[in-house]
Amino acid sequence: MKTDLRSVALFIGIFLFVCLNYWRINDAGFVTDFTGLIAKMEGKSWWDALKSFGFPSLMPLLNVVYFFLYKCFGLNPIPWFVT
Repeated sequence: MKTDLRSVALFIGIFLFVCLNYWRINDAGFVTDFTGLIAKMEGKSWWDALKSFGFPSLMPLLNVVYFFLYKCFGLNPIPWFVT
C-alpha cells in the first residue's frame, strides 16, 4: 500500500512539474495541419471521424480522439494543453 501511494505521489509530482514548465506555451495556438483538420471536422459526425474525415490517415482512432476533444472543449487552449 505504501508503494502505491509513493507511485501516485511521484506521478502527481512529475505531472505538476511538467505542467508548470510548459504553462507558458498554453496560448501558443495550433499548428497548421491541425487547423486543416478543424475545417474537415466542421459539421461532421462520429462516423466521419472513424473514416478520417475523407482523407488518408493511418491513425483513425487518433482522429476520433481529436474529434471528441474538439466537440467537448472547442478551441479552448487549457483543456487541450492538459490533455
